[in-house]
Parts: sequence; C-alpha cells; structure tokens
Amino acid sequence: MGRKYTKKITRAANIDPYENLAKFYERQVGFLEREKKRVIKFFNNNNIQGDNLSDKLARLQILIDEGETNRARIEELSNSLYKRDTEIETLKDTIKHLTKERDDYKNRCNILEVENKKVNQKIEEMNVDAERTERLHKQAIERARTNNRNLYEQQLAYSRQLTNQGLVRTAPVLQRTESVLNLESELEPLPAYRREEIELLGRFLYISDEANKTTENNEK
Repeated sequence: MGRKYTKKITRAANIDPYENLAKFYERQVGFLEREKKRVIKFFNNNNIQGDNLSDKLARLQILIDEGETNRARIEELSNSLYKRDTEIETLKDTIKHLTKERDDYKNRCNILEVENKKVNQKIEEMNVDAERTERLHKQAIERARTNNRNLYEQQLAYSRQLTNQGLVRTAPVLQRTESVLNLESELEPLPAYRREEIELLGRFLYISDEANKTTENNEK
C-alpha cells in the first residue's frame, strides 16, 4: 500500500475554511494542545516554575553558553589530542629509526672487533716472525764475525810465513766474492748490521784464497 497523506485545510488545497470551520478549529486546538504539552514538559524537565521564571531562564542561558564554551574547549582538546597522537607516531618512527641505527652500529662494532682480533693475531704472528728473523740474522752475523776472526788469524799467520821466507806480498784491491754477495743478500733485510764488516770479510776471504793458492804452489 502506498503512503497515505493527510490533506491540510488551507486555501492552497482549494478548501474554504468557512465550509469546514469546526474541523479547522478542532485541528488548530489540537495543535495548540500539543504545543502546550511540549512546553509544559520542557518546563518540568528544566525545573522552570513559579515567579522566578526569568532567573531560571537566565541560568538556562548561562548553561547554554557554558555548553557552547565547553564544546569549543572539547574541540580544541580534540585537536590538541590529534596533534599529540601525530607527534607520538612521529616519535615512534624516530625511535624505530634510532633503534635500527643502534643495531647497525652494534653489528658494525662486532665486525670491527672480529677484524681487530684478526689484525692483533696477525701482528703477533709477524712479531714472532720478526723475532725469528732477527735471531737468524744475529746468528749469521755472529758466524760472519767468527769467520772474520779466523780469516784474520790465517792472514796474520800467512803474513808471518811470507816474512820468515823473506817474501814481500802486496794484496791487490779486493773484490766481493760470490759468497760474500750471497751473505749480503741474506743479511740485507736487517738494517742494524754494518757494511764495513762485510767489506772486511770479503777482503779476508780473498786473502785466504790467495794464501791457500800460494801455499799449494810452494808445496809443488
């Protein structure tokens, strides 16, 4: 069924009030009665009674104004709360970013710590190798000095032998022999040794070779 509309008693509906005057006033009275009931109900609900009606209306207006003020305050607080929520979200994102950076920094520190341990271990190994190399160089230098003293004694003995035989021998300018060059290459990494000792060792080696050759010739 379609909606049933009530017809208003107005001139727009082409109804003359004088034709249905009783019905017209009856409905008007019903409307006023309903308005009266609504007003009475409003007054009763808001405790508006007696001679102090104007005071109560003034207080009612104050309450209405306070309600508007509170509504504006609530809206302001809502905006502030929204801003705070936005700031909190921003701070959460910042905390996440800083936490990630902290974790990355810790991981980098752990990696560097492992690399540092490897470097320290390598340094210890190099120190051991350096000590071993230095010890070998010292032993080689000590052997060279011992050979130097032995050759020097042989050279003195050979000189005395030549002197006793009435021979005068002048040693030529000495050249470095292959053995001396090999010894130099062996000792070259050690910066503490003295090249003069190697030069002297080469001369004594040459003198020793010449002395051995002369002795062999004399025996023949």
